[in-house]
Amino acid sequence: MTEPEDIWAHKRKKLHRETKMQPLVEFVEYLGEHEGGKKVPNFDPDDGGIDAEVLFVFQDPGPTVKDTKFISRDNYLFNPKDHSAKRVIDASDEADLHRERAVSWNAIPWLVDKKDRTREFTRVKT
Repeated sequence: MTEPEDIWAHKRKKLHRETKMQPLVEFVEYLGEHEGGKKVPNFDPDDGGIDAEVLFVFQDPGPTVKDTKFISRDNYLFNPKDHSAKRVIDASDEADLHRERAVSWNAIPWLVDKKDRTREFTRVKT
């Protein structure tokens, strides 16, 4: 399994088979349905899922997500410009953190248009 399409197809199958992923799959589906049909990428089933001890949180999905449909450190293997994925790899290696102990997500979970990335976000007081 060395072709990118095969790897992502395998991840899609695994995503729906593993119990550690089911609540996360449901969460992604919920967001997609309730946020105006925004494209919300999947969690990577090769990570820890709900059993993870560490959560990596980034701003929004990186550039490779539009192709892979996953928030994954493996995105770096197919796009060396995906610096977020590379940072997860580097941080995990430095901390000797196996991927089964971690999961990655984004504060803004859906794909953000490039023009919207330059907008300032304002804090809403509650």
